[in-house]
Amino acid sequence: MGAALDRIHLLIEQDRYDQAEKELGPILEQNPLDFHATYLDTYLSIRKDPKTARPKTDHFLSLFPNADWAFYLRSYRAFQVNLNEDALKDIEEAIRIEPNDPDHWAMKSLILMNMLENEQALKAAEQALSLDAEHTQALNNRSIILSRMGRTGEALENSSHTLHHNPQDSFSHYSTGLIHLQKGQHKKAMEHFQEALRLNPNNEAAKDGMLSAIKASNIFYRFYLQYEFWIMRLNQKNRYAFILIYFIIFRLVRFMAGLSADSKLWLTPVIALLGLFALSTWILDSLSDGLMVFHRFGRHLIPQRQRVMGLLTLSFTFLALITFVGLNRAGYSEVNYLYSIVFVGMAIVSGSLHHMEKSNLLSYLGYSIIALGAILNISGLVLNLAIDAFLPIFIIGLVVYQISTIFRSNRIS
Repeated sequence: MGAALDRIHLLIEQDRYDQAEKELGPILEQNPLDFHATYLDTYLSIRKDPKTARPKTDHFLSLFPNADWAFYLRSYRAFQVNLNEDALKDIEEAIRIEPNDPDHWAMKSLILMNMLENEQALKAAEQALSLDAEHTQALNNRSIILSRMGRTGEALENSSHTLHHNPQDSFSHYSTGLIHLQKGQHKKAMEHFQEALRLNPNNEAAKDGMLSAIKASNIFYRFYLQYEFWIMRLNQKNRYAFILIYFIIFRLVRFMAGLSADSKLWLTPVIALLGLFALSTWILDSLSDGLMVFHRFGRHLIPQRQRVMGLLTLSFTFLALITFVGLNRAGYSEVNYLYSIVFVGMAIVSGSLHHMEKSNLLSYLGYSIIALGAILNISGLVLNLAIDAFLPIFIIGLVVYQISTIFRSNRIS
């Protein structure tokens, strides 16, 4: 039975789930309480759909309540659905039961990486490597963490070592590509992402990496990407501090601009640049998704939801520009900014909605704001009705939505 189970494990790793399930079924019927068979059955359920695998992980743990791998699997499932606190609790229990298993420490490192606890994640990866110096997952984790911390030279050295010992590992090529992307070397990054996808066409992380590398051919997106990597190096407290400081600086500059005509003259471009920077961080990623729809390779890497939201962001941004320019040229300079602001607000909302994988109260608020914005601009631009009375509702909804989105994106799950 051992050889059969090894084959099934290999099929799962190759994402050949239906075949693995077919071969595992008869073994489970004959040995329903066998540890290795039920382990593979649980692992298979997680790989197929982690959202529905909770009953399997709980059942496996009830059969083997003292087994470290039962806690490992429950941690792995929680990690897959972004329940990081639950995942960390279970993997720490697995480590308590068996502290000398490098897989457990590598899993803990991966969870802490997802929580952006880089220092702790690095310690966990180092602990895994102290138990197995060639542990591929731990080596890849270490490369990514070092890169996040700005130690890209060490990260590249580490990834080169990993690829030397395991050149056929898809995730190793992905992590190397990610380091090159953080160094601003998008062409080298593309080579490694391409190799990662050749080795494993279902590597979703490599698909995301390849999409980012293609987008990075645009110089503006390259700057945005470096900003994103910089933000990732900050812990939660420092990220909130940065947002607060930025807001204070923006308000201070606006206050100074109102002191005199001279100060307004030279501070207005500063205000515009600060506003443009904030706007770009909110919409540039989704805007690039919209442009990627017209890229012969990029269009195949974008999930359906991102594609739709990207096209909406692109459309709303374009409409904001032509509305502003068109109404100015037509002599309606006193009111044109209202319609443009509404379109920009709609672009901001659609720019963040593509990150929300499931419907929730915040996403419903976002869709409502887009619908209200469409009603306002159709009423004003097409039906020539006044929108001033309803505009505050749109602005308040947008502010509430954007603040909630910032807290959502910066909190640790």
